[in-house]
Amino acid sequence: MLTWILIAILILVNILLGFQRFSNALVGLLGAILVIITGYVSGLFTFIDALSFIDFNAIFLILGLFILIQVTKDSGLFQYITLRIVKKTAGRVYPLYISFMILTFFLAGLVGSITAMMIIGSMTIITSSTCGYDPVPFLIVESFIADMAGTTLVSGSISIIVASQLLGISYAEWASIAYPLGLVFLGLAIIISPKLQRRKIESQKTSIEVLYELELVDPWMVVNKRSVFYAAAGVLFFTFIMFFLSSFIGVSTGFIALLSATIMLIINRADLQSVFQKTDWETLIYIIGISITVGGVMESGILNSLGEAMFILIDGNILLGLILLLWVVSVLTGFTDNLAITLMFIPTVKIFSTAIPLLPMAYALLLGADVGITFLPWATASGVIAVSLAREANVKIKVKEYAKIGLLNIVYLLTATLFLTLITLI
Repeated sequence: MLTWILIAILILVNILLGFQRFSNALVGLLGAILVIITGYVSGLFTFIDALSFIDFNAIFLILGLFILIQVTKDSGLFQYITLRIVKKTAGRVYPLYISFMILTFFLAGLVGSITAMMIIGSMTIITSSTCGYDPVPFLIVESFIADMAGTTLVSGSISIIVASQLLGISYAEWASIAYPLGLVFLGLAIIISPKLQRRKIESQKTSIEVLYELELVDPWMVVNKRSVFYAAAGVLFFTFIMFFLSSFIGVSTGFIALLSATIMLIINRADLQSVFQKTDWETLIYIIGISITVGGVMESGILNSLGEAMFILIDGNILLGLILLLWVVSVLTGFTDNLAITLMFIPTVKIFSTAIPLLPMAYALLLGADVGITFLPWATASGVIAVSLAREANVKIKVKEYAKIGLLNIVYLLTATLFLTLITLI
C-alpha cells in the first residue's frame, strides 16, 4: 500500500510538471510535503532523514554559480564579447549566424543553457534590429545549441550538477567524454541548420548604412568599469580551472563556486539586495523539493526495482543498456521536467554500473534528459526564452519552423548512439 501511495505522488508531481500550470518550485514543495508526511506516518523515514535526500554540495554549487554569473553579467563581459563578434563579422548574416551558434555553445557550457540563451538571445534581438534582420532563425537555432551545449560541462546544466554529485563524477571526468562529443554536435549543427533555414537566411541582407553604423560601434560602451570587467574575466577563469582540478586537490565544487561568488561580490562591491533579488531562488527551491520527493520514493525501493527490471531486460548486454537508457529518457523528457526524470533514473544507473562503466551510463542518461526529443518551443526553458524574446521584437516563432530545427536533436541522439556503440565494441 505504501509503495503505491509513493508511486501515486511521483506520478502526480510529473503530471503537474508536464502541464506547467503551476511553478516548478510549488510542485516540488508539494511533492516533498506529501512524501514526508507519508514517510513519517508509515515509519519509513523521519523529517531529519528526509533532509539527507538533499545534496547540499550541489545546492551550494548552483547558488554560487547563480551569484557569480549574475555579477559577471553586470560587469558587461558577455555583452562586450557579443559586440566584438558583431563588429568582426561586419553584420553579415551568414558569418553572424554561425558566430552566434559558436558563442552560444561555449557560453552555455560555462554558465548554463538558460543564462546563455538570455544573454545571446537579447543581443540577437539588438543586432537584428540594427541590421534589419529577422531574428527568428537565429533565436531558434540558438535555443537548440544552448540545450545541447549545456551538456558539455557540469556547470552547464542543473540536472548534470545534481547527478554528478550523486554519482561521484568529477568536473574533469564529465568534460572528458561530453566536451569532445559536444564539439562534434556543434560541427553537425553548423553544417545542417543553415540548410534547414536556407530560405530565411539568404533573404536577409545588410545595407551600406548599417555597415557604416557598425564601424562606429565601440564594444567598450557596455562596460561601466574596466577594472571590474577584467576582474570578472579573471575570477571566471579561476573558477573553471578550479572546477577541473577539484577532484585532484580534494576541494568540493560547491565550495569553489561560493568562494568565487564571494570574491566577485567583494571586487564588484555589488548591491547584495539587488543580486539576491535577481538570483533564481525558485530553481533552488524546486531542486530541494524534487530531491526530497524522489529520495522518499527511493527509500521504498520501487525505483531500485525498476532498475533491476531493466537490468534483467538487457540480460547483460552493455550496448542495449546504454541505448535503452538514452532513448527511453529522451522520450520521457518530452513530457515532463528533465531533473525529475534524471533523479528517477539515478538508481537504474547505479544498478547498471555493476556491469557497465559508470561514465558512459551517466552520459546516456544526462544527454537524453537534457537534449531529449523536442519539437515544441515550450518544451524547454531555452525555447520559452526564444519565444518570449521574439514576442518582444514583434515577431513570432512558428511551431513548424521550430520543429524543423528539432531534427538537430534527433541527429545528436543518433550520433550519441553511434558513439556508445563504438565504445562498447572497442
